[in-house]
Amino acid sequence: MTTPRIRLDRTQISVVVTCSACPHWAAFAWDDLDGWRVGRDHEANVHPGNRQAATAYAKAAERAGITPAPAIPAARLNPRQ
Repeated sequence: MTTPRIRLDRTQISVVVTCSACPHWAAFAWDDLDGWRVGRDHEANVHPGNRQAATAYAKAAERAGITPAPAIPAARLNPRQ
């Protein structure tokens, strides 16, 4: 099996975030930084051990001069769990 990859599909006004291993999952973001953050949270909750989106988010946050936001645990993403 291949390693899941988070991808950002950019337009002029938004970003759609997808995962190569989860065809049922997608997320919306306004910019790359937020897209990588959403991808990092998906990666941490669904594909633990993968760091592609986490690394990209950390680099994007550094370029933007901000402190990266902490990951959101799955229990907070879906309170019905």
